[in-house]
Amino acid sequence: MRLLVLLGLLLAALSWLALPHVTAARQALPYDVVVVPAGQRWKGDLATVVDAVVVEGEVSGDVTSWSGDIRVSGRVGGDVVSYGGLVELGPRARVEGSVLALAGVMRREGVAQVEGESFAPPLGTTAASLAGFTGVVENRPSSALRALLTSGGALALIALSLLVPALWPVRSGAVARMLRRRPGYSLGLGLLSGLLVALLVAPLALLLALTLIGLPLLPLLLLLTLLVFGLGLAAVARALGTQLGMVRPVRAGLLGALLLVGPLLLVGQFAPLLALGLFYLIGSLGLGALVISRGGTILLPEKG
Repeated sequence: MRLLVLLGLLLAALSWLALPHVTAARQALPYDVVVVPAGQRWKGDLATVVDAVVVEGEVSGDVTSWSGDIRVSGRVGGDVVSYGGLVELGPRARVEGSVLALAGVMRREGVAQVEGESFAPPLGTTAASLAGFTGVVENRPSSALRALLTSGGALALIALSLLVPALWPVRSGAVARMLRRRPGYSLGLGLLSGLLVALLVAPLALLLALTLIGLPLLPLLLLLTLLVFGLGLAAVARALGTQLGMVRPVRAGLLGALLLVGPLLLVGQFAPLLALGLFYLIGSLGLGALVISRGGTILLPEKG
């Protein structure tokens, strides 16, 4: 189907078009970095989506960012949570709640005080030790480690796209064939399945985040969720590679994965939420084909 080829071309175009526009927009925004200066107090919670946060003074509530970096060198009366960015605590930082870095990157300097729990997945801690932490440049926490972890995620998706056709060549071929035959139905059913997964995972993740015992299990739950959509992306990768003329399953998966993951990696450095949305869109397309073909057990003959 031409839809698969157009999807790859669309991702490539987005990677080139989004880079300069996103960069210019971020430079023009007055709150590219939200700073609480020393000697000032922010009442209540402080939350951002993509903007970085620097707390030099005091925040009475929680400090949260979905994909921005957080550096604390002052006092935070609540929790410090970054779901996709970096967390750095300066030597004089004091956090009266807990600190959570789901991206796995967190560093505490000197005698930084955290009265609650501190948690970051071991992978990120190892990456921080290997790559180093450059700290804040022009009042902006460095995103070098986020780029490193994003590259690691891209390599994981490529490896998954190679592993699936290598272990299950017949079933993955059946899923890819179903996707090429019924792309619209696959996308619709995949989006519905993804919505159901989100409705199941969201309350469970909230319960785990509210308990100290369940907090370490939260990254595992999120990883399993990403794996579901990663399998969907692997299905799309093989279908795309086959559509472009690759006959061997592993080579088809590799070609498709490079065409899909490469642009996602580039977009993710500047627009992580856009890259995440595209990832779930592609994963949902393959997830729908997985459901329709019952995991590749329904074998359709090739046309003509």
